Amino acid sequence: MKVLFANIGNRNIKIDWDFDFVDDKWFIKKEVFKEKTKEILENFDEWKDKLNLNIVDIVPLSKFDKVYLVGTNQSWENDKQDTFYAAEIVKKLIGQDNVEVLKYETNPTDRKAVLYYYKKIFSERLNKDDKLYLFVSWWVPAMKEAMVWAGLSTNLDISILEAINGELIESKVEQLYLKEVYKKSLKLFLENYDWFGAIKLMEENKKIFWNAVDYLNKLKYLNARFNFDFDLANKILDEVSLTLTEEDLFEKIQISSHLDGIKELLDNIEITYKKWEYTMLLGKVFRLQEGIYRYIFETLTNISTEKNENNGFVEFINYVENNQKLKDYLVSNDINYSQPNTLVLAKILSYFKDNGKLWKYQAIFGIASSIDGLKNDRNLSIMAHWWGGLGKSDIDDYKLIKKISSIKQFLWINENKLDMIKSHMLNDLPSL
Repeated sequence: MKVLFANIGNRNIKIDWDFDFVDDKWFIKKEVFKEKTKEILENFDEWKDKLNLNIVDIVPLSKFDKVYLVGTNQSWENDKQDTFYAAEIVKKLIGQDNVEVLKYETNPTDRKAVLYYYKKIFSERLNKDDKLYLFVSWWVPAMKEAMVWAGLSTNLDISILEAINGELIESKVEQLYLKEVYKKSLKLFLENYDWFGAIKLMEENKKIFWNAVDYLNKLKYLNARFNFDFDLANKILDEVSLTLTEEDLFEKIQISSHLDGIKELLDNIEITYKKWEYTMLLGKVFRLQEGIYRYIFETLTNISTEKNENNGFVEFINYVENNQKLKDYLVSNDINYSQPNTLVLAKILSYFKDNGKLWKYQAIFGIASSIDGLKNDRNLSIMAHWWGGLGKSDIDDYKLIKKISSIKQFLWINENKLDMIKSHMLNDLPSL
């Protein structure tokens, strides 16, 4: 349904006189307007042939399914310029059943009050499929601005109409306002690593971001990559046109080894910390610990820790069985080595360390082992066996991020790829 809202001003009514010497604007003067419009309304049949409307000449009211005319009706004793009677006169002159007069009874220069008024009216009288038209010419600036902002706060399709030199035009003022608001919002989302929020902002405002499809897809890539959905991330890249400077940033991800996964996870953990997702951080940190153990063991032994589809963990079990001292060590510590889980690998690497076989991986093993200090927090959290959460102070007291940085230094990782992409996108916000 097409719905029009129009504020009625003191110049929407014109009076035709037979005598040139009579001032045809006597009724719009502030001190008499309210009284005279009341008189005209009460004696409408006597006046109707002398009245005409400039709003009818400009706005094709017959094209709307519903028309709301808003008139002010203040109660202040010294202010007699209220337009409520004028709105009722306009309604009578229009003579359409679909026209309704609404009354605004607060200060029309109070933007906050007018904004709340229109938001309330819009929520009560509009449906989600309505097309909203706002006619904004001639009135108090605060009422015009508040009506536009209230309209923009809805999820409706909205058009702003105004009269320029007596001609009706569809203004793009709402897009001008929204472009600045949404660009600022997009920047705020990116600065706070809220890629999903940025995606929804762009998807729900396609009229504003219609020419930023590649930018939207880059956001989707970033969000998919952060959530380890590499298949989706790689698929999205096939739809994106990248510049030469972007090709090293927006890369296709393939985790083919524990080292690949560790590098990706290290960047991810740093971002998860910056996003304040501390409980989620626990799951990623212990996955990192397992990945480091597997990486060190496989590098030192050339034995896979992965389960073979046909033989299970036979290769790993045979390795232990063929190393009698290692086997005796595990048995003496009540370690069941039927599969290479985190506990088993930790014990094996400890054995390597005690026997001088850990070599250059001793430092990174020490950092990974220290993650055990967070086990109790994990076990009491919703990531494991209870309902607890985790705060920033818990992470900072444990110096976790410093430990992550040390692991990155060991692996010669100098920059965070996700942060680099974020910075690039902040510097390349879409032109609207």
